Amino acid sequence: MNKKMKWTAVFFVMLLSFLMVTACGETNQESAGGGTEAEGEEAGDQAAAEGAQTNESTFPEKEVTIVVSNSAGGSNDLAARSIAGPLQEVLGVPVVVENVDGAGGNIARAQVFNAEPDGYTLLKTPIPSMSIGELVAEGDFQTMEFEPVFNMFGHSSNVVIVPADSEIESIEDLIAASESQKLRASGSGVATNTALGSIFLKEIGVDHQYIPYVGGSESAQQVAGGHVDFGIASEIAAKSLEEEGLVKVIATTATERLSIFPDAPTLIELGYPELGFEILYGIWAPPNTPPDVIEILADAFLEASEDPAFSEAAERVGFVEQILMPDEFRERRDIDYLLVEKLKDQFEVE
Repeated sequence: MNKKMKWTAVFFVMLLSFLMVTACGETNQESAGGGTEAEGEEAGDQAAAEGAQTNESTFPEKEVTIVVSNSAGGSNDLAARSIAGPLQEVLGVPVVVENVDGAGGNIARAQVFNAEPDGYTLLKTPIPSMSIGELVAEGDFQTMEFEPVFNMFGHSSNVVIVPADSEIESIEDLIAASESQKLRASGSGVATNTALGSIFLKEIGVDHQYIPYVGGSESAQQVAGGHVDFGIASEIAAKSLEEEGLVKVIATTATERLSIFPDAPTLIELGYPELGFEILYGIWAPPNTPPDVIEILADAFLEASEDPAFSEAAERVGFVEQILMPDEFRERRDIDYLLVEKLKDQFEVE
């Protein structure tokens, strides 16, 4: 081999070696960088999903507060406290009941409506009074934007009561009496469920003056003492007075007969199909609370409701369990809202 051919061969060997080293370097760099661009994006998506799953699994990490829209000792407060203990056991964090009274419940509703939507601040308020608070009392919140979490109690409504010695025995008697005299009726508040019951009675021809009192017990006592002709009261307020023989229950504003007053007909039964509502005692979360947090809370409330301590507490107070998960609870809320919206101009507010 001549000298020229020898150097040509050496040149090709060196070139081949260079190409092989370059190719190996690119391969190693690709491996170190995590693969192709598409593979990198896939890895990033997987990491994000794992991160979201971790965030979901850590809820709750601190105490949960249930804000009650009434003072301590009332039916709404007792409903919240009946489940707080069992719920605490299920969630594994403290569950605190906070009473925020005022403006017929609207202060508490506005407070939770504007709270951080993280699942740690919940609202305990009944419906349809929440819709009444917004549409009639102009509360600073939107009922339809609250996130339904869980309903505990239902099959409850208002009852129409008269003094035990009254000659009025039925709704027909009440209508007839109102045609010859101006009747006076007691109730609890002006933008409340009892005020809605008063509107129902006016719709069927019971002409009367509605007199609002501060609380349900005081209102019912006015009937027992004969200071008014009749009253619209909660079941709980009426039950003890009826057992003492101080009042008679002549009808209810419920959608079906109430178990504690099985002989009292509903207005619906009496021929007024649109005049009935049911008071539901449930839990709400602020607008835009993440769906996964709502699901965790709803499942936790459901499990807590299966604790015997919850049922025993409900029975002591006189509540009837009616378990509704978020979707069912939302449907009932929507129906009540439309009812109140239709009748809102008939509420007597100053």
